[in-house]
Amino acid sequence: MDKDAVYELLEASFAVADAANAKTPKLQAKAIAVVHWLLNSLPEARLAEHPSIPAGLLAIPSVPQHLARELCHLGVKVPYKQIVAAARQRVEGVEVWITVQSCIGLAGDIPALIKALYSNDGCNFIDRKYGRVDQADVRDLLHLSINSSSADIPLKALGVFCRLHTQLSTAEVLHLLCTAVEGKHTEVLISILQLLGNSSLDGLTPEQLLPIIERAVVLEASALSGCNLSMFSAYQPPVRLRDVIGLPGAQQLPADAVAALMHKALELGVRGCLNVLCELPAAKDISADQLASIVEAAAANGDHFSLRLLAAAPAFHQLQRLQLFEQRCRHVVKAVLQCFFDAGQQQLIVMCWCLL
Repeated sequence: MDKDAVYELLEASFAVADAANAKTPKLQAKAIAVVHWLLNSLPEARLAEHPSIPAGLLAIPSVPQHLARELCHLGVKVPYKQIVAAARQRVEGVEVWITVQSCIGLAGDIPALIKALYSNDGCNFIDRKYGRVDQADVRDLLHLSINSSSADIPLKALGVFCRLHTQLSTAEVLHLLCTAVEGKHTEVLISILQLLGNSSLDGLTPEQLLPIIERAVVLEASALSGCNLSMFSAYQPPVRLRDVIGLPGAQQLPADAVAALMHKALELGVRGCLNVLCELPAAKDISADQLASIVEAAAANGDHFSLRLLAAAPAFHQLQRLQLFEQRCRHVVKAVLQCFFDAGQQQLIVMCWCLL
């Protein structure tokens, strides 16, 4: 390919990215027109068939279906194995290339099981007979469905896993759990692994689960910050976190880790996460020093709902005894008192007054 063709290829890649990220129909139409022109302007270079094009497309999350269809009609072919690889790398929405290519007859390299999942006739997906299913296809199905940007695809896939079997390593299960947390598909993943008879989730250690739990808290906060929510929305049950917290390894998290997670939840303003974290066994073992910092964060935000949860911790009654002469402790208790007073929590006011 000569220099001009390389420039055309680069321009085509940028134009596709512009089209995928266009915010209005007018901008999308303009960007798609540029893609049309570029892919047709140098026929001898066969830009649509160049391997850089699908590789670039699969780096773009959530390409609109109509754009994917346009590109496929122009000769772009996105190989199935590359789609799966992108899903394993958690590029959101790459399943659009399976859907589109299946619809227009370009799905020669896509296994029947996968093709059926993304077909318009997906309602019959569970009832179909697939014969002998390759183990690799089962693992691909797992990664594609759990990485899906649609809530329907994992649920649709769930029904067929009771008839499938595959062996998954602990590392692969851990990877899938990370993906599920990102896409809010944790409950479905746990159900699928149970159907497969895979108990690897139960073997994940607290150390392996801690960064996933931290990520779940951050994602819950991001979901709240991106919406116009009422003042009580921050107390909604965090779906991602609750599913992961229920795993045996999470139940073994030490008090230090639980305290840090609680502080993070309050810092990010997701009080619903604090409610779930308080259910962990080690929550009752948090020291008075650790609790004082958490209580201070809640009091500073006037968060009397969280303070009521924290007041149930055994260490709450030890604040005065362990830190009697520390100005910081008295400051915390006074802040808590003011918060409870503002909320009309008389019983807790009496409890806090005894700490002064």
